Amino acid sequence: MPSSNPKRRTVHGIIPPPHGQGNFSRGPESRIRTLSTLSEPVRSEAIAYLLQARDFYRAARDSNINAAKPLLSYYAFLNLSKCFVVWKSGNSLGPRVDHGLTEKLPTTAGAIYGELLVNRNQDATSAFAKLSEALGDVLPVVGQNMTNNMVSIRSQDLLSQVLIGHRVWCSGEQINEKFVSLQDVRYRHDPDRRMMWLRVRVYKDDLSRFKFSQNSVAKALSHDANRTFYPVICTALGDDKRELVEFELETKVDYKNRPSETLMLLSKKIRKQLWRSVTTHEPYRKYYIYIPTATQARLSQIQSLYLASYYFGSITRYKPQSFTAILESSIGPFVQEFFTNQQAQILYLMASEFANQEVTRGATV
Repeated sequence: MPSSNPKRRTVHGIIPPPHGQGNFSRGPESRIRTLSTLSEPVRSEAIAYLLQARDFYRAARDSNINAAKPLLSYYAFLNLSKCFVVWKSGNSLGPRVDHGLTEKLPTTAGAIYGELLVNRNQDATSAFAKLSEALGDVLPVVGQNMTNNMVSIRSQDLLSQVLIGHRVWCSGEQINEKFVSLQDVRYRHDPDRRMMWLRVRVYKDDLSRFKFSQNSVAKALSHDANRTFYPVICTALGDDKRELVEFELETKVDYKNRPSETLMLLSKKIRKQLWRSVTTHEPYRKYYIYIPTATQARLSQIQSLYLASYYFGSITRYKPQSFTAILESSIGPFVQEFFTNQQAQILYLMASEFANQEVTRGATV
């Protein structure tokens, strides 16, 4: 364990880059790389996907939600994902790319709940599988609700992992919220032992309100045995005098010369467990963790958004009357919120992956 030396102090508490060093862009498009590092003909392929993504996005932005917007939004996300995969791998996607997904909404009149199947037989050609690999995300686990190598995800379990509109979703479903907002993420520094680690703070009354235990939060923050968080004593109060609960990363990271050497490595130990929302005020990002149920396969934020986009896009294309019924149902306000506000958030999330650092909106002046 680190020493209790009084020199120990907090470094910046923002996931990389540290606060004050971020890129503030007029739009996330400017942070999606020019792809100039790619060689031909791969570069031309990536540019073609990017141009298609841009045009689909603009068409979706100007489209009506209950007509074509869900389908156009999915194809914008699909092509941006293809561009990212090509840029990340430096290789062509080849002659065939499948969705790798199947939407199953019952044909019963008025049905609003269905399931989404992830076809693990198509991992080699699946756009979703390729995107997950490029992001470093784990695909839904084989064996969970599994038939013929098809992983089944209930629409309720999928859509509850979408951050924007989550409160509206829970209101329609009459269930407790599953996201917990983080009050702070801090890099901790012991200069005597040349160690860095992470601490995360959440509001204590949030845990009480949503009936979450400290152990469930620690589990949601932890990724594996090498990235385990545990609760520690916290006497500090939030700016609004609310009590805080603090969790510390068990694994400490040594550095040779400067603490900044460890920032990227430390951030990777928690980044995949965080959901992010872009804001127009400091610190320009708000972070959350998702507390899944015991039977839920937790996805990453981008995975959940991609699957939700495909799910609604498929319903719109093949069962437009069913999508109308969904808009008129108890979850209709959530779907409206998703297609009104989430698409811009997707751009910022993907731009951050291209830039390998957080891309945010500029401050509102």
